[in-house]
Formats: sequence, C-alpha cells, structure tokens
Amino acid sequence: MAKQYFHFTLGPVQGFVAQARRTRDFWSGSFLLSWLSGVAMVAVQKQGGEIKFPIPAEGYLDWLEGNGKGKPPEQGAIPNRFKAMSAEVPEDFDPRIVVETIQSAWRELAEKVWQKDIENLGVSVSESRNIWDRQVNHFWEINWCLTDQEQSSNLLDRRKNWRNYHPPEEAGVKCSMMDGWQELSGAERPGRAGQGERPFWQALREQMATDLRIGEELCAIAFIKRRFAHVFHSLSAAMPGGWQLTGWQVPVNVPSVSYLAASHWLADTIRNTDKDYQADALWDFQEKLAEQNGGGHRAEIPLCVKEALKGNTYYRDAKEWQLLDGQYLFDFVVTKEEPDNTELQKNLRDLQKITRTRPSPYYAVLLMDGDSLGSQMSDPDKQEPISLALNDFTAKVPGVVRQHSGFLVYAGGDDVLALLPLEDAMNCALALRNLYTGCFSHASKKCKEVFSTLSGAIEYCHIKSPLMKGLSDAHDLLNKIAKDETGRDSLAIRVWKPGGLHLEWSCPWEKAVDQNDSDKLVIDRLASDICEALQQENEHFAWNFFQKASELFRELKMDKKEQVLEEEVITSLLKAAWRNSGLDNKRADQTVDLCDRLLVACQHWLRKLLDGQTQPEKQNGYSPEALKLIRFLVTKGQDKEGQRL
Repeated sequence: MAKQYFHFTLGPVQGFVAQARRTRDFWSGSFLLSWLSGVAMVAVQKQGGEIKFPIPAEGYLDWLEGNGKGKPPEQGAIPNRFKAMSAEVPEDFDPRIVVETIQSAWRELAEKVWQKDIENLGVSVSESRNIWDRQVNHFWEINWCLTDQEQSSNLLDRRKNWRNYHPPEEAGVKCSMMDGWQELSGAERPGRAGQGERPFWQALREQMATDLRIGEELCAIAFIKRRFAHVFHSLSAAMPGGWQLTGWQVPVNVPSVSYLAASHWLADTIRNTDKDYQADALWDFQEKLAEQNGGGHRAEIPLCVKEALKGNTYYRDAKEWQLLDGQYLFDFVVTKEEPDNTELQKNLRDLQKITRTRPSPYYAVLLMDGDSLGSQMSDPDKQEPISLALNDFTAKVPGVVRQHSGFLVYAGGDDVLALLPLEDAMNCALALRNLYTGCFSHASKKCKEVFSTLSGAIEYCHIKSPLMKGLSDAHDLLNKIAKDETGRDSLAIRVWKPGGLHLEWSCPWEKAVDQNDSDKLVIDRLASDICEALQQENEHFAWNFFQKASELFRELKMDKKEQVLEEEVITSLLKAAWRNSGLDNKRADQTVDLCDRLLVACQHWLRKLLDGQTQPEKQNGYSPEALKLIRFLVTKGQDKEGQRL
C-alpha cells in the first residue's frame, strides 16, 4: 500500500494571536491556536495517521480526550503547521474530516462562551447572534494538501497561494481589539460623547466585572479570546470520527505587564516588611487591590514575589496575591484612574515608604527563534532528531521562564514568547539559549547529527505603551536585527520609552556572554556590579557618571568607524569622569576597573563569514547604544525623581 503524506496549516496566525489589548488576550490567542492544531493532530490519528513532524509534546494530546495526567497544559505547545503520514490508509484518509473537526471544536467552544455570557443577557441579542455566527463560522483559514511524495513541502505553499479564503463583509462599528471585524452590538456608527455606553456593552460589563472595561467593544473572535478560559473546563463535545473532545482547567487571568514590571519592587517591599504597622499597610493595600478583581483559577504569581512571601514573618497564602491588580502599584495610574480614591492613594504612599522607592514602569517582551532548521528539515533522516531536540526544549522552557519570574505565553518547537520583569529578561534569554544548544547536542548523540542555534529579541516596554506595539516590534527586531544584520545566533535589544525608541543594541552570543560566568551577559553583569558597588552609597552617581560618559562618546564621535583616540586614552577619560561623578576618591579608586569593563561592553560585533565559517568580527568604533543600555539597566529606566523617594 502506497504511503501518503498530509500537509496542513491553520491561520491567520498573526491576525488571531498578535491582536491583543491585554497579556491574557495574547496568551489566549497562542493557547487556542495551539489547541486547535492539537485537535487537528488527534483527527489525523483517529484515521490511522501518524504525526511525523513536529512530534507532539508527550501527553499533550491525551488532555484533548480527557486522559491527561499531572498538571494540565497552560501554554500553547504545538506549532500551527505540521506534517502527518499514514501508510495504512492511502485511499480512505479524508482531509475534510480534519477540517470539519477543527471547525466543530471551535464552534463548540464559541457556543459555550455565548451561553455563559450573552444568551441570557437581558437585552436584545438577535443582531448580536447574527454577527456571532457569521464571524465564528468564517474566521479560520485552513489549507491542506495530500501527496505521495515526501519531498513535496512546497505543495502547501502553492496551495496557500490560491487565495480562495475571503473573510466576510463586516459593516458597522469595528472591534477595538481586532481590526476589520464588527463589534457585537451591531451599532451602525460610533457613539458620541455624552450619549453614554450602549446597553449591550453596559449589560455585559456589569456582568463581567473587570473582564471588560469601558470603551472595549469586541467582535466574536476577540470576545472568545477574552472569555474562553471561564468555560474551557466544561467543554465536552462529540467530534467527527467518533471521539470526545474535552477541555481542562486553565487560568482565567494571568499576570499583567504592570504586575511583572513591579514584581521585584513588590518582592523587596515584602522582604522589608518587618514591623506590624508595615505589615498592616501591605495587607491593607493587597486586600484593596484584590477587590478590583474577581475569583477563579489564576496563573502563578512571579517567583520573586512568591519567594519573598515565603521568607516573610507575616507570610500569608500566596494565592491572595494572584488577585492583585498590578497597575495600581504605580502612583501615576492611581492618580489618573482613581483620583477620588484617597484611601487607595494613602495605602500606596504607605507602601512606598517601606522601601523608599517606586517600581520600575518597564517590563520585557522576550521572543526567541531557532536558526538554520529549515535547511535541515528537508533531510528525512534529520526530522526525528530535530523533533526530539525541540520536544526536550519545549518541555523545559516553562520551568526556565518560571525560575526567572516570567510568564510564558508560548513555547512550541523552536519558538518562545515570554513576558518578564526588566531585571530577569537577559538572564532568561541566556538560560533558554544554553538550554536550546544543550538539547540539540544531546539529540545529536542519539541520532544523526543536527545543529541549530537560537536567536533572541528583548523589547523593554513602558506599561503605558500598547502591548501590541512591543509584541509586533519584537518580530522585526528578531528577524531584521538579531538574525539578518547581526548574523544569527545573536541577541538584539530595544528600549521603548513613552516618547519613542530610546536605544537599539545587538551582539552575537559569544561576545555577549561573560567569559567568567556563562550564565550572565557582559552588560547585565556590569550593570549589576555598578549597582552593587555604587548606587546604594550614592544614588545620583549613576546619573552623573553616565551623563559625563555620554558626552564623552558624543564629543569624541566614538561610534564612527574612524577611531580618533587610542583605547588607553579613552579609558583614562572614562576613569576621570568616574572619579568626578560624586564619589570620594578612595571609593572611586576601588571601582575604576569597572571602566575597563565598560569599554569592552561597548565594543561593536557582527557575525561574518570568515574562512568558510561564521564568526564574530569586531567592528571599528564603540557603541553608544551599549552605554545607554547599561544606564537603563542601572536606573531601571527611571528618572532621578522616580528612582528614590
């Protein structure tokens, strides 16, 4: 019996995942896309098919049939594109069953959301139902092809180029999350100031508490992303092919970017709470913020906060802190959002007095992607070791991100997306890079040799900035800067301030990693040492020194290819700036060696093809962007007034 190969893809990926207003929206999109890919895999297996690449994560597909063991999956873990093969059913295998299974699973989940939130809303929903059905039934673009040629992967791309998918016409007011899709109330034109909120959305918002804010008007697709977690555990539906699809418990809420940005400050505050009155201020504030949110199963709080709670005399159940609304840890948010809530403002001031600092308003988006896999995937003998390496990597990614106080949005194949505190992003990126290379090294020992590296992009974003901006820009940073410009196997970083792009820096991993500590980056280690040695003693030192160093870089035009002064002279000038930045001479003499390291950190490297191999090559001049990045890490992006009270 002849072998037959089935190729399949599900989209739109970016149209579904990347359009988000909250961390949870983005997580939901990734989770649901991965879940539907898993549904497709089970549908293939039920017809006797065998998934060849990517091999599903161990135990993941069992959860779709209610047979999962251990902790249920909380992140997307399956890429949306895979290849399946079955030697037993060359004639009977029906790709249309796979397509109908995906659509059926999606409709069943959508109906659960409708029944819970909208069906008995108390206002007219007939027009909303028409919009709902139209959007739910015509959203997904599914492409597949069948071939008896294993080396025919371009068939799927040719099939997609037919462009026979046409989204439905969408009239009326558009969704505030997903461009081009009509919002559910069916309004013909946007509301005007003074008219008040539309009855449909007012009724929903009163019912859903903080899940829907004033002004958020969503289409069916966005609404399902926002609310599916509340009903996913109750999902149970018969699928084409005679199997039963079941859901499981997933978080109804995840840490916000505000919570992540403030997590280390919150952990420090908890650790420094050693008096009764401080404990009272802390718990009063936590309870006040908990009132802003409802109950339900939630993702774990950042590890740094969890560890601080365990080590505190006044420790309480960490689950209480899952309810905390992180945006209210920032006084500029409290003043704007709760101008009349004097009690909340007082609680925040009392809390700030414990550490005499304010939290940094920056968080990190970490995006990572494997290099050089496409060329190796054309070799059938390499597909199994690649799958083994990727599965090993995917299984361990959640633990690495969790250890760095982050929230994992997605880990599937060689792709990783996570949100982290500013303080942990670099270390997490390096840990994932080391894990990735280790997994491939281990797989190569068991099977045919395969090789791949991991490039990364970190976007440091202000909590005022739209989440979508940082997420979409991370792809540009990864592909254009880390991979194309710097030469792959590299890390690229951008810092976005409310006024726009503040800096961009990139470096091959070999030169970015501290040679004396493979778990640290040169820049991160240097910033930590500056903080430890100097900032505690003189909080304004960093500002004075970096201002002088920036002026030096600018006056000497050190970023130019033609180097004006010798390195020894530049180092001497930096040391002079160091000594004249507010420290006593004795203390300055003990720490001037950091200037030598600072200049090394500002060297500019690109990966070039040398003697038939790609190797880092030092470029002329020095990078003022590296200096700005170190300053950003030392000050955590805050001005003088925001750094200390």
